[in-house]
Amino acid sequence: MVKLINSFANEGLMLPKNEAKILIMLTSYFVAEYENRIIATSGFKIWADSRVEIISLATHLKFQKAGIGSKLVTLCIDEAYTLGFRDFFTLTVRPELFSRLNFKLVNHRNLYHKVWTDCIYCPRNAGGPGDPRCNEVALTLSI
Repeated sequence: MVKLINSFANEGLMLPKNEAKILIMLTSYFVAEYENRIIATSGFKIWADSRVEIISLATHLKFQKAGIGSKLVTLCIDEAYTLGFRDFFTLTVRPELFSRLNFKLVNHRNLYHKVWTDCIYCPRNAGGPGDPRCNEVALTLSI
């Protein structure tokens, strides 16, 4: 999982994760495998404001456009929904997949817990929330 996520992070498409961060939240991740190899992953993170963030969506290039990413996001939403959560969000450089799943574009300022907890430390957001170097867009979904 770390290798797949960080391959996308190296391209500037997501933030890197280390093994310790993933292990802490391992039960909140789903993976897709092919021939005993992880080819896709996605997870979710529960925030204090009762929103759930969809995180670390990554699908190996060879398997993109096959619906695997959408299925993993749906699994994350379904799992969080069974835990009682109804509001979801993500920050992504590729909003198309999330738009197909009925996520709607919002201003990143609507996600103040995320912005002031995680984004503030992001190297692409060194100037604070709204830094023009940040290439991610915010999307939300309420069920």
